[in-house]
Amino acid sequence: MADDPNLVFTADRLIRVAMREVGTTEKPVNKTKYGKEYGLDGVFWCGIFIWWCFRQAGYDLRYHGFHNPASTNQRLMDAQKALGWKRIRNLKNILPGDLVLYDFGVVAKGDLPHDADHVGIAISKVTDGHFSAVEGNTSGAKGSQHDGGGVFVKRRSVSQIKAVFRPPFETDVPFDDDMFIATVPGPDKRAFVVGVKGKRVIPDPAVFRALRKASVPLKGDVKSTTLDLFPTIG
Repeated sequence: MADDPNLVFTADRLIRVAMREVGTTEKPVNKTKYGKEYGLDGVFWCGIFIWWCFRQAGYDLRYHGFHNPASTNQRLMDAQKALGWKRIRNLKNILPGDLVLYDFGVVAKGDLPHDADHVGIAISKVTDGHFSAVEGNTSGAKGSQHDGGGVFVKRRSVSQIKAVFRPPFETDVPFDDDMFIATVPGPDKRAFVVGVKGKRVIPDPAVFRALRKASVPLKGDVKSTTLDLFPTIG
């Protein structure tokens, strides 16, 4: 399955998918339903768990520039180039749904001291230098944090972060029953969302896709005199 056209890929949906998996454990070591579905089982699976959550939420990383979602270091390189992804430089600005890559130092023989060792999905903002995240292949209070036995909610320090990236979520858009999308003819063809609290707005691409997936009617070209009945927001 590639991207599901019936799903709107939002931070809320991604977090709900990930949170439903909390408490899932590997049986036996490194054997999980996530690895089985990915086609690579019995290996470190923190990245595979993230791939699975994104895919269940409607966004398959493998179709969006991520060549090997099982590898944290490859994910780091790919996220810097993937279309629509944004690196969050100021760690105080972490938002729920952000992809967080960690650097725990040298975690095993041969491991580089400053590479990406682990990955999770943020589920909170930063307070007092800490945030919460859902992570796979980790442990509870004790045990390996990068090669544990299950899915847990972790409270992490920003000092453990290697990089943070914001996926290209589609906006959660509440809409009125009488809302519709209209276009205007001419060389400067534009699409408007009409009926937003009695007004109209030109949506950004993410909002437009979300509305279409939510089955907001597309009426095509509408006379300017009709649109003039709805003042522009902003």
